[in-house]
Amino acid sequence: MTAFDTAWAIVKDFRFQGGFPGILMAGGYDPTKDEVFANLSNRVSGFRNMTTDQERMDKIMQILAHESAHQALSPPHSDDIWDEVRVKLPDDASDEEKRNAQAKVDNDWERFQEYGAWSATPGIDEDEKWDMLSLYGIYPKDRDLV
Repeated sequence: MTAFDTAWAIVKDFRFQGGFPGILMAGGYDPTKDEVFANLSNRVSGFRNMTTDQERMDKIMQILAHESAHQALSPPHSDDIWDEVRVKLPDDASDEEKRNAQAKVDNDWERFQEYGAWSATPGIDEDEKWDMLSLYGIYPKDRDLV
């Protein structure tokens, strides 16, 4: 492995996505390239308020771990799980039935992704996890929603 290859293996995990909505993204998973990244120009992770390199490194590792969970939960890494959430329709299903089934799968899949990723994110407590999941309409059954 060349020095460039070694450097690229590290650097490719970081991006600077400015503008909108980039500044609101702490990181991401690009399924077309099967890569995770931390967005160092985001405004939601509190980088600006961090005073030590250790705080910044911990936050970056937290972001990369969260996005890696998305990667692990996405095809082709999770084809068996994906097959379970697909709605089985009869061959003569109408276009509307197919659209409705796909919308349900898409909604369920996003919620499944976020629940799995936030559950696997290191360094957050249960309250932080549920605060983030509430953005997707996911609430614990035993939690007071008022």
